[in-house]
Amino acid sequence: GTLRSATLMVVRHTASGALRLADPTTRGEMAGLGACNGDSGGPVMDDNSGRLALVGVVSWATDPRRGAGCGGLTGVVPLPHFRDWLIEAAMKLGSPIHP
Repeated sequence: GTLRSATLMVVRHTASGALRLADPTTRGEMAGLGACNGDSGGPVMDDNSGRLALVGVVSWATDPRRGAGCGGLTGVVPLPHFRDWLIEAAMKLGSPIHP
C-alpha cells in the first residue's frame, strides 16, 4: 500500500523489444532496487529533463540469481510497441487517448 519509486538503468534490450532494467549500483548482480512480486502492470517512467513520460509497464522481476523474487532484474514491456492497439482499444471503450 506504499507508493515507491526507484531510478534504474537499462541493462539490455532483448530480441523481443522488451527492456531489462537494474539498479545502477548493483547492476542486478547483488540485491538492489527494482520491481518485486506484485509490481506487474506498474508504470515505468522516463524522466527527460524533468518531464515524465510513461514508456512501459513492469512485466516481471528476478532476484540477483535470476530466480523468482526481487532485487535483480526488472522486465518491462515498452508501450510504443503497442501504441496503435492501445489507442484502438481505448476508443472502443469510449476513452479516447489523445497524442
